[in-house]
Amino acid sequence: MRIVLKWLLPTSLGALVLCVACGGSSTGLVDNAPHFTAQPASQTVYSGATAAFTVAANGYPAPTFTWERSNDAGATWTPIAGATSSSYGFTVQSTDTDAVFRAVATNSVASTNSLPATLTKVPAVYAAG
Repeated sequence: MRIVLKWLLPTSLGALVLCVACGGSSTGLVDNAPHFTAQPASQTVYSGATAAFTVAANGYPAPTFTWERSNDAGATWTPIAGATSSSYGFTVQSTDTDAVFRAVATNSVASTNSLPATLTKVPAVYAAG
């Protein structure tokens, strides 16, 4: 009976497997689901200004990103067309107040949702002071 001991060493991409039975000479990256290292922040933005949300995530293979929006406090989510990077920005309109945004990080292992971030829009009349 042969016992093989393996350690999973976390890396910024995934997990590095170290095989002890083979003298530690056998290593390799194993697939790892995405996990967020930076979450989007809620913000207050004047009408007509730019809102920008940013995330960061690790995983192996490297995750891709999409963004979703909810207009009902997170009960339902709708993908945002063309929002496919770790940042999403847009010009705030009157209909954007209290909208909630989240990123989805996806690789061949899994999809993971970021925490939601709420956009509070300040009416343009207050923007001038």
